[in-house]
Amino acid sequence: MPVDPQLLADDLCELLHRRDEVASERDLALLLLDSTEVVDEAVCELAQRGLLGRLLCQQQLTSEGVLLAALRDCVQSNRSRLLICHELLPRTDETACLAVEQMIVHARQDLPSLFCLFIAHGDYEPLRKLLTLHGRHDTPALRALAGARPDYGKDPLNQVTIDHLLSEGCAATPYDLLIVPGFTPLAVTRPTHLRELPAAQSRVALAATDMQAGWARAVLVTGGSVHPPGTPYNEALMMRERLLELGIPSRQILVDPHARHSTTNLRNAGRVMRSLGMTRGLIVTGFDRAVMSQAFYFAHSLLSTFQLRCQQDLGYSVGELREVDEHHIAYTPSQEVTTPSYNDPLDV
Repeated sequence: MPVDPQLLADDLCELLHRRDEVASERDLALLLLDSTEVVDEAVCELAQRGLLGRLLCQQQLTSEGVLLAALRDCVQSNRSRLLICHELLPRTDETACLAVEQMIVHARQDLPSLFCLFIAHGDYEPLRKLLTLHGRHDTPALRALAGARPDYGKDPLNQVTIDHLLSEGCAATPYDLLIVPGFTPLAVTRPTHLRELPAAQSRVALAATDMQAGWARAVLVTGGSVHPPGTPYNEALMMRERLLELGIPSRQILVDPHARHSTTNLRNAGRVMRSLGMTRGLIVTGFDRAVMSQAFYFAHSLLSTFQLRCQQDLGYSVGELREVDEHHIAYTPSQEVTTPSYNDPLDV
């Protein structure tokens, strides 16, 4: 007969409520290992009772490692994995980092859906900070997350455009590619659609005008699901829909739905350009503020510290930038843009 998860939760609570001593890590681990088939339900029950944090406290997880191993091996559902990780993410100790790493690596084929849960619950940024604790930048857990990140349907959307660009008969244009970075204010407190963001709309409208005037063979919209954490709105996908409404054919639109920063807007655009043999990019931006807009930020990259930020965050320059006018910056990507950066698995 399977053990009742309520009974397992009761037994765990009894150990955790001992007043005279810290519950034995080994006793807790043995309880889990003896009731493997109901551990997921028991974890959820402990969370409801407000005792999951006590089970995962440093005193329980650090002495022998057997409780951590038992949790790693017994937990099978993404719901319980998420509850455990959510409890551990605010911490800054090595044990919490190790526990989350093990949860991620052992999720295996369930990791893509677990990754989506982290994002939907606003836990991605705390997850990233914990996993890169003390300078970690390339670990099995970070690589596993990078391989399991949501793709937002990018590949099939882009393939039509790539086939068109690689086909014969494309007319010559002043630039190979228009690049439109997304824009969502840092301070937003609720999910915000493109139609509520005048700066983003203005960028897209100008890009559509440029495309219709024949400035480039295609346009790349670049931006992820960024602010606030857990937003269901993806900047690149919203900009693509707006371009379609403005009459730009789908075969002329590329999407990068992952970029989370100005640095990776251009890095990811540079990757697309180099993969297609392109060297002449034109960034369409600005409209976000009267002083120190993103257009100024890119066009005066030394004065604005954009180049410094690229070196600090990525370890290299993303390429050459030259002001064309108030809302256009010419861009030639560097060779280094193809270098992955695993410290941000969603935008690797």
